[in-house]
Amino acid sequence: PGRGRDRALVDAKARVGSTARLRRSVVGAGARIAGGARVERSVLWDGAVVEAGARVSGSVVVTGGVVRPGEKAEGVIVLPAEALGTPGEAGGRVERRGDMAWVELL
Repeated sequence: PGRGRDRALVDAKARVGSTARLRRSVVGAGARIAGGARVERSVLWDGAVVEAGARVSGSVVVTGGVVRPGEKAEGVIVLPAEALGTPGEAGGRVERRGDMAWVELL
């Protein structure tokens, strides 16, 4: 999707809603981006999920990571909280959001 510099690389096994907006991003196999979501300048690993109305910018959503409706992930790594060892090991500020951890990119 997209053209020129705004192009996104999307694996054929990813599911992208018809009203989702992708720009300058890479989307892995089995990743799901719901309609109404926006993803730009980001990397979604295999199996990552961006739900309806969520926004992801300048971020990484790892396998098992979920950005829920209405959330805005900007400059963070989104991962399952259980995958995060000791918070200090993350290297950046950590915010827990239910079963997800958002680690600030430095």
